[in-house]
Amino acid sequence: QLLKLPQGKSCYILDIGCGSCLSSQQISRQGHIWMGCDISRDMLCLGLNKSKRSGADLFESDIGYGVPTRPGVFDGAISISAVQWLCVKQNRYQNPQKRLIRFFRTLRKCLAFDARAVLQVYPEDTKQMDALLNSARTSGFQGGLVVDYPKSMRAKKFYLCLWKPETYKKKPTKRDEKDFAAFGGAAADDDSVDYNDDNECDAEKNNSKKKSKKRRKNNE
Repeated sequence: QLLKLPQGKSCYILDIGCGSCLSSQQISRQGHIWMGCDISRDMLCLGLNKSKRSGADLFESDIGYGVPTRPGVFDGAISISAVQWLCVKQNRYQNPQKRLIRFFRTLRKCLAFDARAVLQVYPEDTKQMDALLNSARTSGFQGGLVVDYPKSMRAKKFYLCLWKPETYKKKPTKRDEKDFAAFGGAAADDDSVDYNDDNECDAEKNNSKKKSKKRRKNNE
């Protein structure tokens, strides 16, 4: 409903952090085609049979490195409880602000014009919520936050409802800079943030490989 997909037309949807593809099945029931990505290979293996029945593709990816797909191919994107993890520094090589910017900018590129992204998130606090919103807006998205069951402590859900406008000429405002500085970085426009920072990505990947080798060695 929040995606506002055209009725009677089969659309191509990206499921970010698809896990075992439970949410993706609902997309198939609505008559749409989807592609799923997740950082966990084990979860993707659990969802492999579901994706085969739907004729969908799956790929393993850390969205903090960006969304590695062709530009303008998706008519919409969804995510359930995945994007907020970009706000968390998992190791000393990661920069949450850069990972957020890299994700939102590459997500914007892979969406068609006027396509929407609906991202369900569970931020730890208002600081993380502000970081998510400002990263999305600084990256060229329009939209905002939708709160479902706002008066309920247990059932409350947060949705980032974003869409890609046909043009993007936004420069960061003083408020953007203030919010990003509070989060541990600085706001930036398209020219001043290297969101394809190969050195940072390589450092993260090498660190992950070292941890995997260490775990295999300990298991032996």
